[in-house]
Amino acid sequence: MIICVAEHSVIKSLLHNDDVAEAMCGKCLIQLGVVTAEEAQETASWAQTHEIGYLKGSILGSPKSIAVGAATIICSGSREQYDDQRPILEVFGSPHHLSSSIGAAYQFDKMIYPFGYGATLGFVQGAAMAKASGYSIEAYTKILLEWMKTLSDRLEDFGDLITNEDFTAYQATLEVWAAGYEKSLGLCRSLEVDDTLLRAHMAMLRKGVDEGYGEEEILAVYKTLLPE
Repeated sequence: MIICVAEHSVIKSLLHNDDVAEAMCGKCLIQLGVVTAEEAQETASWAQTHEIGYLKGSILGSPKSIAVGAATIICSGSREQYDDQRPILEVFGSPHHLSSSIGAAYQFDKMIYPFGYGATLGFVQGAAMAKASGYSIEAYTKILLEWMKTLSDRLEDFGDLITNEDFTAYQATLEVWAAGYEKSLGLCRSLEVDDTLLRAHMAMLRKGVDEGYGEEEILAVYKTLLPE
């Protein structure tokens, strides 16, 4: 059985009763709604007590992508349960098993948010600047989509470089990146467009330079984000 509701209290009201436990005994519950790791563990414990299999999943995708089977589904819990339920999950798109730890799907989902929200809000920011400059949103979007193909390739390289802790300035130094972004911030202000997002980005770049990584790649900002 798949359940996908937003509130843990609703999940408990729907599932945590003797009738459901009896009907689900020996079967598997796949929870795709947004709940915390602790809340997922509570339902997992309830399921285990009643001999019900349990997988916690998160959907990376929009309703549109789910409807056409193009979403990404990340799951945590028993690998055996995942393998059994994978054909069902594949209806929604591409499933991935992360860990046997129940909370992993929730944590990983929230790790994706900074990029997803950042990219979306960055698109909106650029659209506002394009509008204020007198350019069409259509032209802005078309050029951005072409550039995104290059970004996709770079992200794979960036992941490898961070994994290997290689912050050599292959393309440009952090100082060069920061100087370029300073000009974007200046344009935003001259257009009288809200610069909240750009100021946040600029603060991250400056922090990297101030902490001594100015001659390394922009990826060196990663080092300023980790706990000491």
